[in-house]
Amino acid sequence: MVSRIALVVRWRVAFLFVAVAIASLFMATPTVSAQSAGSTIHGTVKDEQGGAVPGVNVTLKSPALQVPQIVVVSDADGNYR
Repeated sequence: MVSRIALVVRWRVAFLFVAVAIASLFMATPTVSAQSAGSTIHGTVKDEQGGAVPGVNVTLKSPALQVPQIVVVSDADGNYR
């Protein structure tokens, strides 16, 4: 017959094992986020030599967009968002 102390130790070990398993599961799970309306597309307009080109119209077209197209102008460093 198993002594009462051995039984308590087994329960504590089992509880500790389950607690560590659950904690490691939460720590190992990557953060998942849904698509949001705050998405951005960004980049840099460059010439053949790799220099930034300011003032370029960048046009985004897609049938999946809520608007027919989006047009932005690259800034002084050639960047657009």
